[in-house]
Amino acid sequence: MQHNTGDSRQRKRRILFTELEVLLYEYDLAGINFGSNPDEYAPEVRAIYTRLNLESTEEEMQSITYEIFVNYFSKLCVPPKDDPVYTELSREMWILWQRYIKQGLAGPSVYDYIA
Repeated sequence: MQHNTGDSRQRKRRILFTELEVLLYEYDLAGINFGSNPDEYAPEVRAIYTRLNLESTEEEMQSITYEIFVNYFSKLCVPPKDDPVYTELSREMWILWQRYIKQGLAGPSVYDYIA
């Protein structure tokens, strides 16, 4: 039986999405991890994911993450922009993103994650 390339690509996109979601849940920048809501950061992952492209840098990822969190939660509810947590988080996200790109995928599609 032949594997459908589209299905494989979609599966890999979903894996990356889930991995990013887990990272945001672990770092819990907005303090909404109550231990029973693992999909709470799905909208933020979706927003971050759609802004990434093959030319994105680690620094851009850090800036995008901060901007998304301020947009979703406000400056009062998230760590300040210069907090080292953004550097640590974006470094881990960058590693995942680079691994995803090296798999030869052209880029994410937000439509893969709309329920």
